Amino acid sequence: MDGSCNQATYEKLMAAGADVFIVGTSGLFNHAENIDEAWRIMTAQILAAKSEVQPHAKTA
Repeated sequence: MDGSCNQATYEKLMAAGADVFIVGTSGLFNHAENIDEAWRIMTAQILAAKSEVQPHAKTA
């Protein structure tokens, strides 16, 4: 998924079946000046959202 991937949308996107996120300003770079800290925050947000999502039912 590319565009508007951030804490507010991760859970909804995962529930719809997205499993790859292209993050930018709102999803990564606005979290901290240090990229390592920003990455840690983003990863924690994605993992938290993932724990809330029911498995997506795949259809043939």
